[in-house]
Amino acid sequence: MGVACMGINILMYAAPLNAFREAIRTRSVEYVPLGLSVATIANAGVWLAYGLAVMDINMCVREQR
Repeated sequence: MGVACMGINILMYAAPLNAFREAIRTRSVEYVPLGLSVATIANAGVWLAYGLAVMDINMCVREQR
């Protein structure tokens, strides 16, 4: 189950990379999905804060991938 969750987590964070590549190539942010970008950063920030609160450095690092 852990491997499946990690795979899905990697796909979630890798999904917008193609849009970012296109934005860099065209120098236009019209291809970057704002909602997905904000949600991804917020999710990573919440996991980082929780990992710091419970003093679990492994959680902080693992959830930031």
